[in-house]
Amino acid sequence: MMDQEHDNKEEELLEGEVPENEATDDAVYPAEVRVSRAQFSCSHVKVMVEKRHELELSPDFQRYSVWNSRQKSELVESILMGIPIPVIYLFEDREGNKQIVDGKQRITTIIDFQNDAFKLKGLHIMGKCNGKDFSSLSPKLQGAFEDYQLSFYIIQPPTPERVKYDIFDRVNRGGTQLNHQEMREALYMGKATDLLKLLKTKDEVFVNAT
Repeated sequence: MMDQEHDNKEEELLEGEVPENEATDDAVYPAEVRVSRAQFSCSHVKVMVEKRHELELSPDFQRYSVWNSRQKSELVESILMGIPIPVIYLFEDREGNKQIVDGKQRITTIIDFQNDAFKLKGLHIMGKCNGKDFSSLSPKLQGAFEDYQLSFYIIQPPTPERVKYDIFDRVNRGGTQLNHQEMREALYMGKATDLLKLLKTKDEVFVNAT
């Protein structure tokens, strides 16, 4: 199936009657929340990140890669078996730039495997693939991995800032939850956030004071 970013999207729109710039719960909800659906293949996601730079893999609010080799190998095995994996959430700003909200570990693993960054190990069902990286797989299995369709929910404008915050919170409850500061950095990126990030890594006096 060919990737169709726009043709495969099914927009779900929940409309409210309140201004999106109100801060209180009562003022924000009910709110207008725009979420579109999309499907991209593993190979297309790699192109989006590495060549087109349409998808930011590591925005400031995301953690470093924390999956171990077993988790990575099991994800690859699931894809090779054709088993559906959980939906991935993206945030799209008004300029069309996309960031990962939930699913960074999965996307990172998928791209790293296609780049031969690790070898499969500990597989039980597809044990014949143990010790192999992507280039070592048969052409048939390489094609199956590249063509596998990933499902996405894309949070789009004009979704209010507060609603985005709540979405970040809810979609991360299933795993290791983002703390409040990580979610604040997700919503309010800019020069001030960049400065604070620099200070906390370079200025010991600032860290001790705060």
